[in-house]
Amino acid sequence: MAVAFRDISLADLTDSELGEMRREHETRFVENKESIGRETGFNFAKAVASFANTLGGWVLVGLDDAGEFVDWNVPESHAMTDRVRQALENEIDPMPPFAATVRQLEDQPVGVVRVYASIDAPHIMRQNGALFVRGVAEDRNAAKAGRFKALPVTTQTELLEYARRAETAQEEARELIERPGLSPLIASACRLQQMWGAWTPAEGGITIRAVPLMRRRMADWAVSRRGHAALTDALVGVVGSSGFVPGEPRPAASGLVLQGSGVLELPGNSANRDVSALAAVDAAGIVAMRLGWGRVDPPMNSEPLTLQYVRDHLIAPMLRQTVSILEAGEFFGRARLHLRIVELDEIAQLIEADHGKSPPGDLPTGGELALPGALDERDGTSPAALLADQWRDDLGRASGCLRLRP
Repeated sequence: MAVAFRDISLADLTDSELGEMRREHETRFVENKESIGRETGFNFAKAVASFANTLGGWVLVGLDDAGEFVDWNVPESHAMTDRVRQALENEIDPMPPFAATVRQLEDQPVGVVRVYASIDAPHIMRQNGALFVRGVAEDRNAAKAGRFKALPVTTQTELLEYARRAETAQEEARELIERPGLSPLIASACRLQQMWGAWTPAEGGITIRAVPLMRRRMADWAVSRRGHAALTDALVGVVGSSGFVPGEPRPAASGLVLQGSGVLELPGNSANRDVSALAAVDAAGIVAMRLGWGRVDPPMNSEPLTLQYVRDHLIAPMLRQTVSILEAGEFFGRARLHLRIVELDEIAQLIEADHGKSPPGDLPTGGELALPGALDERDGTSPAALLADQWRDDLGRASGCLRLRP
C-alpha cells in the first residue's frame, strides 16, 4: 500500500489512508515529526528535502517516531502552508513544491504536508550544503523493520544523477509542446493540423497549452471526476457562468475534452462575439485551454482594442484558468506554457499599432511558471500576471506597436 502513497494528492487523501500512514510511519514515503518550530526546523526541512529529491512523500506533524499523538502548536488549516513555508525558506534551497493542511485523525490534529518529487532537485540544506535523499535506516533494528530516513548523498555519481533529472524533464516537456502529434487528443481539441511539416491552427482563437515538468499522476487524474470538475470550473472562469452553454464531454482513453459556447464581450458597436470554449487534459502530461472565434460570415468589423485590453480580457483569464487546472491536480513544481493567438484581426485592431498595422495572423510564444503560488500576489502582482505582461509585449512587438505600456 505504501507505494500508492506516492500517487495520491493531498485533496484525494482519505481518512483511512491517513490512518494507514500513521500506522506504517517512517517508510519510503512517510515520516513523522512532532512539531514545526525553530528548534525542530532543520530536521523537519531535512525530511522534506529528502522526499523532494527522490520520489516525493508525506510528513505528518504531531506524531512521534512510534506514531503516537503529541501536543504541538496547531495553526488554522488555511495557515498550515504559510507555517511550512516559513520553516523551509531558511533551511532549503531552492524551495521544494508542497501542499499542506491540518486534518483530524481520531479527534487529534495532524499536520499533513504533501511533498512532491521535484524537478528542481537537488534541494540542498542551507546550513551545511548537504543533499538528503530517502534511504534505508542505518540502524540495524530499524533497517530490519523496513524503516527509511533522510540520508546524505555521499558520491558524485548520485549527485549528478539528481542534477540530470531537470534536464530530462525539460526536454520531455519541450517535445510535448513542439510536437503536438505526441498528444493527438490535444492536437485535435486545439484544432491543430499538420501542413508542410508544421503544425498550424485551423481557425482563429487563443490557445494555451501547459506541461508540468513533474506529471506522473496525470495519467489517473486525466480521467477522474476531480479532473472533470477542474476543467468545468476553468471553462466557466473564462466564459462566465451566465453565458456559458456546455457541450457534451468527450472522454477518451487518454484523457478528457470539455467544450461549450459562450459570448465574448468587446467594447464598441458590435460588442458581442460568439465564441467556442474548450478545456482538455491528456494523460501524456499536457493540459490545454482554447477560446475560438473563427471566421464570421458575413464578416464583422473588428473592434479597436488596446494591448492592455487584450491582455486583461483574453490572455490573463485564459492563463489564470490554465494554472487553476494544474493547481487543482496538484501538479506542483515548474510548468512550461505555450500561447498561440491566431487571426486576432478577426475581432480586434490594436489601437497602438503603427500605421494601422494588423495583429499577426499567428503569434506563438511561451514561458514558465512555478506552482503553487503562480497566482499569489506579492508586491502588487503575481508570477502569472508578469507572464501575461510578457505575452502582451510579445504581441505588441509582433504588431509593430510604438508603445508597449498602457
